[in-house]
Amino acid sequence: MREALWRSAIVHFLKCFGNGVRFQLAPQKLYEGEPPEALLAFNYFKCLRNKHLVHDENSYAQSIPGAVLNNGKKEYKIEKIVCFSAIGATLEQGNYGNLKLLIQKARAWVAPEFDALCERLAAKLEKESYEKLLARDALTYRVPTIDDIPHTRKSP
Repeated sequence: MREALWRSAIVHFLKCFGNGVRFQLAPQKLYEGEPPEALLAFNYFKCLRNKHLVHDENSYAQSIPGAVLNNGKKEYKIEKIVCFSAIGATLEQGNYGNLKLLIQKARAWVAPEFDALCERLAAKLEKESYEKLLARDALTYRVPTIDDIPHTRKSP
């Protein structure tokens, strides 16, 4: 369970920096002024996510097949086919601390940015008449269905 939560934390943290349809955070801007180790740690987690946790392309996960030979006194040579599997551990105190610091810094940067954006939007909307404001689409939520699974969410 710890490993699943660890992987989920890394994947969901890095979604904020992806190339999806939503607004993306820029790590160079967000961690500007921080020690250079901050971007090194960020890039470590990005590579860990991209090459191990999500796409499984590096040596952190390995499966090595092999054949176990018998002692040579049987009519067959191969006693058993085996597969050695190993996954490199990444949940350790140093990595946990680095991820926690990166997340805290990101949250501390995002909160005032969000508040400032809300203030700009409110000021812009304040200039409109009640009639125009009431004519805008209402805030609605549609519960997703199984048919929505293969489709990209529509932007408002």
